[in-house]
Amino acid sequence: YLPGTMVMILENLAPIFVLLMSYLFYKKYPSKFETAALVLSFIGIFFIPAIGRWLDKYGVKKLLYVDAISFIGVYFLYGFLSAGYVSGAIRTVGAPVFLAYLMFIIDRMSTQMSIVRTVYLKSIAEKDSDITPTLSLGVTMDHFVSIICAYTGGILWVNFGPQYIFFLVGLLSFVNLYVAVKVPYSLE
Repeated sequence: YLPGTMVMILENLAPIFVLLMSYLFYKKYPSKFETAALVLSFIGIFFIPAIGRWLDKYGVKKLLYVDAISFIGVYFLYGFLSAGYVSGAIRTVGAPVFLAYLMFIIDRMSTQMSIVRTVYLKSIAEKDSDITPTLSLGVTMDHFVSIICAYTGGILWVNFGPQYIFFLVGLLSFVNLYVAVKVPYSLE
């Protein structure tokens, strides 16, 4: 159950960090946050069916790579943007804000890629009855890890700055990439 459980834990950690970025956006630009939410809803209508087509065309392994690399890129860019905002090196109007919104949209799209990880989990299960206990264990461990991450994230934020939370998540996202590397091509 360990590979499937790791996939589920990594899948469920993403919303914690999306929440942190959402908080930063809402704190700085409350009226524009609703616009981003509307755009995300509209994109989701088209993006989720596209994931299914891409799974059929490219397979689980390639989409796991795309998923992992998108998380790594998004969170490191979040970190650099946060560092720039905090230090004053990046303006909080104009193109940098548009880039932050674009990153937020890409981040949410990456989170929707959880469909790929669910398909992977289903493909490695020896029998269908293994899926529910694995998902349950993943959710239980996710709650435990979420509490630790929230506490640790708060310490990082207060003592070092919000950018280090995103850098840490970018580093942790390399575990997703490692899982993608370990997926056998026979699943295709």
